Amino acid sequence: MHCVCSLEESSFKKRVEDVHLGIESYQKKLNITKPQKDFHGISSKESYTTSYDPKGVVYLDSRECKRLMRADEFYKFFDRTLQSVRDTLHYRLLNFMLGYNKYMPRRKWTDKDQNQTDIIVNLIDKQLMERRIMRSLERLVG
Repeated sequence: MHCVCSLEESSFKKRVEDVHLGIESYQKKLNITKPQKDFHGISSKESYTTSYDPKGVVYLDSRECKRLMRADEFYKFFDRTLQSVRDTLHYRLLNFMLGYNKYMPRRKWTDKDQNQTDIIVNLIDKQLMERRIMRSLERLVG
């Protein structure tokens, strides 16, 4: 009787391990480090402008402090923060293309800035889309 029980336990453990390994292979590995929020010289940057080194965007957080959102660390930010930064950049991009520049009185916006802003908006869109797809898949799988 003892042999039958251990045999059943081992087959059960094997199935659980197989299922566990299958789930782990679909999970995204996350780096649990804090996002870099500022860099030297951020005080001289205008809010909601792109940064070239490191590549990213300077934004205002909930306490109205300037922070850096690096392009390679978008996955570390909440959807609401990403959406807020994306909407502001997209709004400014559209208005600056029309020559309207009341938000940046100290600095002229160049074609390079417009291109960089467009790239950042597209990267944020891609990150938000990936998250929506993953949430949909998780709901589908259960």
